[in-house]
Amino acid sequence: IVKDELDDGAIMQLKQVSEVVAMSCLDHFAETDLSTVRSKSAYLVGIIRRLNTSNPHTGVHPAANAVANHGSVDTASLDSTMAALPASVQGRLQQIFASGSVKPDDLEPRVVLELMEFGENGACTILDRYGSKNLW
Repeated sequence: IVKDELDDGAIMQLKQVSEVVAMSCLDHFAETDLSTVRSKSAYLVGIIRRLNTSNPHTGVHPAANAVANHGSVDTASLDSTMAALPASVQGRLQQIFASGSVKPDDLEPRVVLELMEFGENGACTILDRYGSKNLW
């Protein structure tokens, strides 16, 4: 694989996991026949997500562990879910709500928690990109 075959998002995801998980992901990636893989970045991110959620000692945010361990958190309110998120992610969500493009009632708590599968920086990047889109 050449450097330009992996996008910044895949590299960022790799940086968000523990060293043990990152090495395991890269080992798995290196052992795979990539000749039929269209998007090597997406394939690597898939490996990272699978290995990261299957390992309880990865440094994943507790909010993401709640989703991974219970499948969903339907009983949680959005307010209590938001309170479990890092301040940077809460801020990004509040900016989106303030813009009027999404109302808090439009989001299920489990969706917000699933953002944390991407780590704090990944969740912020996703929300920044979402917030910059004109959805109307």
